[in-house]
Amino acid sequence: MVFPWRPPTMANWRVRTKLVVVMVPLALAVFWLAGNRIVAQESTYGDLVRAQHALEVCARGWEVTDALQAERSAVMGFIHSGRKDSASLVEAVQRVDAAHAALRAAVRAPEQLNTAVAASADKALTELDGLDGLRRTVQQTRYPDVSALARYGQILDGLVWMGRSTADSVSTLPVGSDVAALQALGAAQEHLSTQNAILVAAAYSRDLPPQQANLLRAAQSRFDAAIGEFTAAAGPQLRQRYQDVVSGAEVDERSRLVQLALVQSGANRPISVDAAAAARTGAATAGRITAVRNEVAAGAGATTNALATSARQTTWEVSAGIVAVLLIAFAVAVLMARTILRPLRVLRHTALRVAKHDLPEAIERILDHRDPFDVVDDEILTVPIHSREETGQLARAFETVLFAAVHLAAQRAHLRDNVNAVLVSLARRSQTLLEHLLAGIDVLERDEQDPDRLARLFELDHLATRMRRNSENLLVLSGAGLGTRLARPVALHEVLYAAVSEIEQYTRVDTEAKAEVAVLGHVAKDLVHLLAELLDNATVMSEPPTKVTLRGDLDRRRRHLVIEVHDTGMGMPEDLIRQYNQFLAAPPDLDVKAAERMGLHVVARLAQRHGIPVSLRAGGTLDGGITARVAVPVTLLADAQPPVLPALHATANPQPQLVAAAGEAELVQPSDHEGHAQPGDEAHTTQLPRPTPPARRSVSGHVTDSPASPVDGHAADSDATTERLEPIAELSEWFTPDQGAVPKPAGPDGMRTTAADAASTRSRGSGAGPAALYELRRGLRAATVTSWSAPGDPGWDAANAILAGATLDEQPGSGLPKRTPKARLVPGSPAAPDSAVTPTADPERTRRHLGSLQRGVQRARDEAGTPTPPIATTEVTDR
Repeated sequence: MVFPWRPPTMANWRVRTKLVVVMVPLALAVFWLAGNRIVAQESTYGDLVRAQHALEVCARGWEVTDALQAERSAVMGFIHSGRKDSASLVEAVQRVDAAHAALRAAVRAPEQLNTAVAASADKALTELDGLDGLRRTVQQTRYPDVSALARYGQILDGLVWMGRSTADSVSTLPVGSDVAALQALGAAQEHLSTQNAILVAAAYSRDLPPQQANLLRAAQSRFDAAIGEFTAAAGPQLRQRYQDVVSGAEVDERSRLVQLALVQSGANRPISVDAAAAARTGAATAGRITAVRNEVAAGAGATTNALATSARQTTWEVSAGIVAVLLIAFAVAVLMARTILRPLRVLRHTALRVAKHDLPEAIERILDHRDPFDVVDDEILTVPIHSREETGQLARAFETVLFAAVHLAAQRAHLRDNVNAVLVSLARRSQTLLEHLLAGIDVLERDEQDPDRLARLFELDHLATRMRRNSENLLVLSGAGLGTRLARPVALHEVLYAAVSEIEQYTRVDTEAKAEVAVLGHVAKDLVHLLAELLDNATVMSEPPTKVTLRGDLDRRRRHLVIEVHDTGMGMPEDLIRQYNQFLAAPPDLDVKAAERMGLHVVARLAQRHGIPVSLRAGGTLDGGITARVAVPVTLLADAQPPVLPALHATANPQPQLVAAAGEAELVQPSDHEGHAQPGDEAHTTQLPRPTPPARRSVSGHVTDSPASPVDGHAADSDATTERLEPIAELSEWFTPDQGAVPKPAGPDGMRTTAADAASTRSRGSGAGPAALYELRRGLRAATVTSWSAPGDPGWDAANAILAGATLDEQPGSGLPKRTPKARLVPGSPAAPDSAVTPTADPERTRRHLGSLQRGVQRARDEAGTPTPPIATTEVTDR
């Protein structure tokens, strides 16, 4: 929105600007009052930091002093030993070099030092740089000990002067007295070390000339003066500590040896001081002074660090005080504007949060709940503003808008559930009608003998099967199940063949089931549908002459049953394969595009329902194409049970033993007698008698070894169940008489079976029997028959004898045979029913049972989150 220009008057200022105008004078006053305090405190902190660095440099200088004093004593010993024993001198030189390097490293930042300290440190380093020449002179020439002693004294004086400069630089700080005491002890130690060097040299030469005696007395005097300075600068505790440490027999012995040497020198007598004793007592006394000096240095360093920390803390406290005063000043303005700024800010933040997070999450929870209107009240979004002024009224209006949005989401979820229920109801009705249509087509197929008409019936049958699969797709997309689930595990080869039978171009599929496993019954039907969708896509997207391979086997670790569908089509780009794999791993919500890729949606939903990973990859062969990989976890598998057929009784009059368990029947799979005979085999192929009503025929689409194998003998029994034939183009060959076929003896049921029948049966499926595949395809069960003998066998034998010698009836112009009524009627009459009295049903008991069943079904639907279909549908059950 564009506002008209107005002069920048105070009325047009923002509230925040007005607050700033109020706060500026007060802030300036506070800054002016506290500025000097902060500057002074910061200066003190800077001085303490420089003092810390100076003490660090001084400490490194004392280390060099200690090492250099030891080197001087070693040089005195080296000179008086005839310059032969250099081991101790080499060790002392190494210590000096290490300490020298540490000192140079500490002085690398001279800007952090006081000017006087930096100058004295630079001078000391310059003196130390001349050590190499002095050492070569001592080692390679007969440099006198007096000259060496004087030269080392000059270098050590530079280090002592650096310590004095450090003490002067911190004299104004609270730590100044401690640093002065530290400097006095360092100087005293140097004078003591000078005495030790002169005494050791006199002990080696047995002579103390007057000049050396004067140097010894001067060193003793300077030592006493340095101790006096220490006593004046140090506190009582340090003085007491010095007296406690620098005392004892070794200290007294050193003093006695010094006095003895002076007395003997004054009397012009040889020095009788033991050099080893002089060196030992001198080193012990110097070590005690060094210990006290180190303690003083540590105390001074700790005090300096504490002062620096305190100064920094004081600086922060002053700064914090200024900030606190500023905050108090700002609080006055904030208190006046709080009732305006804060509610507006909360309203803005709440609106953004609700729009980006809360409202989408609430809508998602409502859409996912089985009863959206039950959770609407729990998803009401509120704005945390409870005032009654204009801002509060705006918050209430915003809550009203959110309430309307949540209710619209609930209505949308309810409408979606209703649409899903309608789709499920229509799909199940369509599924039921298609099952009835398939049953009607079966009846027509059994009664039809014309090959062309039978081929058209098979075409209609297969089209109805595909229509039923589309109805099942709607059920999957609506979130419902496919219908009745199997109660027993289904063998892998049955699953694969059932999937092949669901597609149009089933003759192009080569099936291979290597693993002897079975799929759990509640998964088998969904797996069949999933594989059927993959096979349908593979056959459609590849050339008609090419083959599609369907292979199933366990992986190397036997953790998954891997089923692969490979085609030799044009393939897909890698990015598109990657996109489809992401789609299969996490299927999105349904939208308008779902109709374009219904198969992909169905595969993803079924795989997600059972936790079966499905992925696509390039074919990996010279033919190219795409390979779809389905990995069924072992938790969904069971051991494959070998197919068992009822034993054929060879007795003349077997007892009837037909047993069927209603509702718990298992599928009866054909044995190896069916589907494995070759056209030239002499072994008889025996067919089982067909019970009444006839068993459902097998599904089509099995991979064939010889798809063109001729079949005859179908006219032997015109009422027999018609098996599913091979591709439509080859149907006419089924009824072409086999010129080389020789009639075989009749089986136990009186029906003739030829080798061509066996070959045809083999061509319709090499591993799964017709009944088993029909159970997977239709989702039905067949009764388990443990014995096929019955009292009516003699009648059937008589009928089969008549049938063996009969010929086809006359065929009128319609092409259908004209039959003679009752010409082939089985002789005899049905057995009389049992005379047992049928128990009378109790209506009340039946009502209670049906009511319990209805409540159980409703409770299961509520727990599973499945909406109750608004229109009851009828599932196809066992025929």
